[in-house]
Amino acid sequence: REEVIEEFCRQWKAQEANVPEAQRKALFEYGVDMLCRHYEREASRETPRVTADVERFFSLPLEGGNSITGRIDRIDVLDDGSIQVLDYKTGRRMPAQSDIEDDLQLAIYGMAAQNTLYPNKTATTSLYYLHHGVTFTGNVSADQMEDKTAEIMEVIDAIERGEFPPRVEASCDRCEYRAHCKVFRPVSVSAEEKADIEAMIKELAEVEASLGTLRAEKKQQDERKAALQSRILDWMKQADTGSYEVDDLQARVDVSRRMIFPAEAVRDILEPLGLWERVSKVTVTKTAIDDLCRAGDISPAVRRQLFLVAETEEKAIIRLRRVEGEEPEEAGE
Repeated sequence: REEVIEEFCRQWKAQEANVPEAQRKALFEYGVDMLCRHYEREASRETPRVTADVERFFSLPLEGGNSITGRIDRIDVLDDGSIQVLDYKTGRRMPAQSDIEDDLQLAIYGMAAQNTLYPNKTATTSLYYLHHGVTFTGNVSADQMEDKTAEIMEVIDAIERGEFPPRVEASCDRCEYRAHCKVFRPVSVSAEEKADIEAMIKELAEVEASLGTLRAEKKQQDERKAALQSRILDWMKQADTGSYEVDDLQARVDVSRRMIFPAEAVRDILEPLGLWERVSKVTVTKTAIDDLCRAGDISPAVRRQLFLVAETEEKAIIRLRRVEGEEPEEAGE
């Protein structure tokens, strides 16, 4: 572990000048924490991973004498002899499975592995999110390879035609080529157009500022609501009651329950069956388990095992409702 941190510090010093000063401390600590947790996860594996290569360079031949070159972060050999291509991700936001299946970068890695690097092996491609310790895996079928190859050729054709549609990102502010980008280059407009566009931009800024104020007020009210909810719940618990009425308002305790499946415990059960990647999330949900059952991928015995490790999470909140007044009784004749 110490060697990993030392190497990270060495690499960090070489790149530190490229990181905005205001973010350096937070990003450095984030990197150290992420690497330490990744190291602990890898070191705690009962069966260590067999890594065939890291930072593997590839050149993928394409039609018309074209080729794509790149580097693959890591290549593992799985127990069945197949290849797993891993691309490390350091961000917190994780994708949907549909995004994985449609990811062009992963498709290129898969084609490079199966067509060039390991032509006699079956390959899967995965995004490994270091912050969460979660892997998303997609398989590149022959049909998908054909579709992705066509997509790549379309990109190549667009490059040859000189079509480079810009994609505005946060990093644009630090780009050395802003002056040459059609998004940021100055434009010539008439005095009337200038007045019109500038007025609209300023009005938009006012609207966004107003929305920012509303969001801040909403945050304050949400915090106030949470504090009142907590105090009322504590009082009702002490009073051993589930509701209380004042004027035409009824405050009532509403308890919701959901099942939580601890990821590590579920992994221990599903990984030997080759099913862990089907549900791998930071928190495994009951829906994911039910989907496996409906698909017939797990037996009733395995389902029982999963529900034995499940935990029930309860959340109590106060709900308010208006109470209609009782109709007065009519006087007897």
